This record gives sequence, structure tokens and C-alpha cells, in this order.
Amino acid sequence: MGREFPAHAGWPSRRWADGAVVVFAVGDREDNVVVEEPLTGYTRYQLAGYAESQAAGEEIRIVRRTAAPALATLRRDFWLFDQGTPIAFALLLDYSPTGEWRGGEIITDSQALLDLQAERDLALQWAVPLNEYLAQMA
Repeated sequence: MGREFPAHAGWPSRRWADGAVVVFAVGDREDNVVVEEPLTGYTRYQLAGYAESQAAGEEIRIVRRTAAPALATLRRDFWLFDQGTPIAFALLLDYSPTGEWRGGEIITDSQALLDLQAERDLALQWAVPLNEYLAQMA
């Protein structure tokens, strides 16, 4: 289905055991984060980092998993690249149960890409801009 993408010693480990799932699309400049609530300390830490990424020009949108029953199915962490082109691919990220980065798999299969795009589209239906989400938390 794809090629192995080994962990890189220089890449930071992130703890995803709290249920955060990132759906990132390069080119569209959108970064959707699905969060579990109540937020853990680590998720709050991540949100601070997202604010910095947003200040650097990224479009960050947050999806509350409780916003719709269908969102409970979103459990994969992936990035989409070059959508709509003949060289489109995805990077499906792999973390250990304790949240250590183990690497990833490059996905090029057209049906698998369509499935991941459908997950992204579902998240987009319920996503709100980061600043709106943060204002609701205040």
C-alpha cells in the first residue's frame, strides 16, 4: 500500500495518547486538529504551539470529537501532499501506545488517498478556526 518512512532521530516525539489527531494538507495550507475533551495538560501545551504555527502563517482549525458522532471514527494521524496531481501521496504517521514517534508510511494507493481525503473532509465540516476555539475555552 505504501513505502516505509522511518523515524528520524532529529524529529521530536509527540504524545498522542490523549486522542489528538492531526490532518495536514500541504498546498491547501490547512492543519486540522481533532481533540478529545476535557483537554489534558499535553493538549494545552500543543495548542500553544499551534498558536505559534498560526502566527507563522499556517491555517489551524480545531475539531471537537464530540461535535458529531461520525468524528469518533477519526483516529489516524496523517498529512496529505500534492492533492489533485498525479504525484499525490499521504504520510500516515505511526506512534507507539505511549506516544513515541515510530515513523510513518507513504501512501500512494489511489483508493487509500480517497479514504484519507474523506476523513479530512469530515473533519473540515466540523472544524473551527483556532482563535475561535481558544475564545470558547476562555
